Amino acid sequence: MALPLTGKSAIVTGAASGLGKAIAEKFLKAGAKVTICDINRERLTSASEELSAYGEIHAIKADITDEVSVKEIFEATVEKFGAVDVLVNNAGIMDRFDAVGTLDKALWDRVLAVNLTAPMMMSKWAVNHMMERKSGVILNIGSMSGQFGFRAGKGSGFHMTFKLKACRVLGNSWSFFLSTDHSIQEPRIQLASTA
Repeated sequence: MALPLTGKSAIVTGAASGLGKAIAEKFLKAGAKVTICDINRERLTSASEELSAYGEIHAIKADITDEVSVKEIFEATVEKFGAVDVLVNNAGIMDRFDAVGTLDKALWDRVLAVNLTAPMMMSKWAVNHMMERKSGVILNIGSMSGQFGFRAGKGSGFHMTFKLKACRVLGNSWSFFLSTDHSIQEPRIQLASTA
């Protein structure tokens, strides 16, 4: 019996540890070929060695806040696996929960770059690739603070709230293309919240 994701390929960001690594493992066990990417080379190498026991894996050290790196992730995955069927925007970082009066702008910029700009750039490449193929799935991972915003802390939910809204914009954008090309399957862009 074929596994549910046999013949499919996926990209999982932030997959050198934690939830991203667990997602990659589940995809591999379901038969998918998986590209994992992360900025931490040492953890990425360790995760790749461990996950290779479950299936075909490709590890790419990359900074997903850099558009050239994002392009290289997609090109390398298509070259290795032939296509990208699933994108999991999992990578994310936290701030220090500083009050706005003491918040470091460099940290603010980094959080927004990783948690908002990077998923947008990854999704941009994925949507264009998936539109050509007329199928695909984008899964955006976020925290509950994206649902509850400022109730999560002094401002910790701000960037996650925008990530949730960005997911809705992505869905709306793809819906626009659907209205002009009815041969494209229903888009599947969603936010999965973690506790």
